[in-house]
Amino acid sequence: MNILVLEDDGSIAASIKGNFEPKHTVYPAFSIYDAMEIMETQNIYLYIIDLNIDPDGLNPEEQNETNGSLFTGWIFIKNRLLNEFPELQSEHRIIIYSDYLEPFRKAIDKKLYENISLYDKTNDPADLFIKEVKELLDKAK
Repeated sequence: MNILVLEDDGSIAASIKGNFEPKHTVYPAFSIYDAMEIMETQNIYLYIIDLNIDPDGLNPEEQNETNGSLFTGWIFIKNRLLNEFPELQSEHRIIIYSDYLEPFRKAIDKKLYENISLYDKTNDPADLFIKEVKELLDKAK
C-alpha cells in the first residue's frame, strides 16, 4: 500500500519510511507542494501528516488559518484531503503525527477530526505508533 508522509523533518520521514518499506511504499513529502505532486501521480492509501510545516503551497486565505504555520498540516487535511477524498476520515486513513497536539486539541473542534488518529511525537512511544499503523494497514488488506 502507498503511504504519503507529509513531514518536514527528514530524519522522522526516513524513520517512518524505514519501518514500513519494503512491504509498503512510502512517499515522503517535505512540503505541501511535494504532497500535491505525489497525490497527482500516486494512489495513496494512508496519509501521515505533521501539523507544523511551512504553509507554502496553501493559498493566502489558507495560510492565514495556519496559526503561524502551527496548523498547516490540519489546513491541508481539512481543505484538500477531506474535500477531495471525504472517505479518508470515515475509513481512518489519516494520521496526525505531531508535537503540537495540545494546542491543536484546544483550538480545533473534536468533531472535525473525529476518526483521525492523533499521535504525539514526543510523548507517544514511536514503537507504539509504528505497531498501530502496521495493524491498521494489515486490516486493510
